[in-house]
Amino acid sequence: MAKAIRFHQHGGPEALQVDDIPVADPGPGQVRIRHTAIGVNFVDTYQRSGLYPMQLPMVAGNEAAGVVEAVGKGVKDLKAGDRVAYTGLPGSYCEARVVPAERMVKIPKGISDEQAASMMLKGMTVHYLIFSTYKVKKGETVTVTVRAVQDAGLDVQVGDDGAVGFVKRGDLGRDRDEQRPERFQVGQKFDAMVVGFDRSKKPNFSVKALQVAEEKQAVAQYGSSDSGASLGDILGAALKEAQAGKSTKKK
Repeated sequence: MAKAIRFHQHGGPEALQVDDIPVADPGPGQVRIRHTAIGVNFVDTYQRSGLYPMQLPMVAGNEAAGVVEAVGKGVKDLKAGDRVAYTGLPGSYCEARVVPAERMVKIPKGISDEQAASMMLKGMTVHYLIFSTYKVKKGETVTVTVRAVQDAGLDVQVGDDGAVGFVKRGDLGRDRDEQRPERFQVGQKFDAMVVGFDRSKKPNFSVKALQVAEEKQAVAQYGSSDSGASLGDILGAALKEAQAGKSTKKK
């Protein structure tokens, strides 16, 4: 038996209750996993409220991470002890369950169970938004989050759970002091320009390219060295106007 959070009728949070449910041995093509982290998504409330009608009673949730406890006949890519995550399988608010092996994604080293359980649906959402709904193009600026710090640069992803890319050491800034990956921390966010895509279509980003583009824009808008204004004067004027704009919005 395993503990699970179920609802026997549609409604608000008060409809949720803790039940004991049986957990069978995995059949052909299935694995049994014990959850270590469970994702919470807004769609869970749609299912609970009845906006998305579900067969009752139902175990809430759709996303989780855990450890494989047992594998069924014919499963070759997974074994007991593997860390896995999944999304899109209703019934995740529970201690353990049997799931299709083909829907499991192995969790790589460096990614915690909590991160894996929270990023699957969000990551796919961001992926289709920037690759299908709107394809991010070279020269555009996006906000990225640091995933890992390396000597060669930074592993980053768009937003918190989006497409994964890379920023080379030399692209971390115009000044040599800025081109030090160690000055960044995992989880830190910053803006960067898309400068290209590798063979697997993963984007490459550059802070340096963004700085150059912003400088050119400031020079074009506020003056040039030919007008007698220094670069510091030009950028100072741009910054002053930007700050003034923020103050006006606050009011």
